[in-house]
Amino acid sequence: MSSQFPPDAVKKAMISPRWSGLVRLDTSVDALARWDPLLLRHSRVLVPVDVQALYVAQGDTTPFVRLPLGLTTPDGQPPENMPDPMADGVKREPGVYLQWAPPDALLRGTLQSVPDASSNRLGMPPLPDRWVVLRILAPLHGTVPIVTGLVLEADTAKMVPLDKWPAASAATPASGKTIAKDQLTGAIGGSVNWTGIYDAGVNRFAFHDPLTDLPTLAPNGVVDDQASYLVAGWWSDPKLDPLDAAETAASLASTISDVACSSMSA
Repeated sequence: MSSQFPPDAVKKAMISPRWSGLVRLDTSVDALARWDPLLLRHSRVLVPVDVQALYVAQGDTTPFVRLPLGLTTPDGQPPENMPDPMADGVKREPGVYLQWAPPDALLRGTLQSVPDASSNRLGMPPLPDRWVVLRILAPLHGTVPIVTGLVLEADTAKMVPLDKWPAASAATPASGKTIAKDQLTGAIGGSVNWTGIYDAGVNRFAFHDPLTDLPTLAPNGVVDDQASYLVAGWWSDPKLDPLDAAETAASLASTISDVACSSMSA
């Protein structure tokens, strides 16, 4: 079979950096043309997180007591008061309440001597300040799943639809206090367990899905009345990612070992 390309041109292309990159990626030119130039393509380390969901049905009157802690009021507003010890509580709005726990290694620190008024006396590392949440539905009588995404900006407590992010971020109201990315730690919320309290971490490490769009997206309902959620987080500033500098298998192993030793000593 004869080639439509001149042999000299093929020989020249095969020793070029572009050809080498294409072969290593094991893909095609057509596929490369569809790639997002801002999306990272090198190998990443994925650390699992524990995701929990609470479903509140329409008409449910089970009361709950809101625990806001220190970050739930937007900038310029007075802090929200904690409830009375014996408060009766109120009912939650229907929908799914999703919450996840940051990796344990990011919630450990060591008490250290720091200047007065320091917000990070335990020396905890910064938590991921960006989270993407994908809701996946299998519609009855449908042929493809329905995927709805949103992005949580944990440093500003904003929730932005994925298809409008980041352009719509500036116009999106915040549901809590703005925190500098490098100060978003496991202790910044006024307690060392603030990330484990739903109300304290709404639109940071938790969010409410009211499910009000289901009648439009899936008018016939969804299979088994179930929804799946995929949650993934990252640092918008790579320098805050403790594993960002690991670019080889050896450096990754060394970095993970250092992190593990630090966690054990803490």
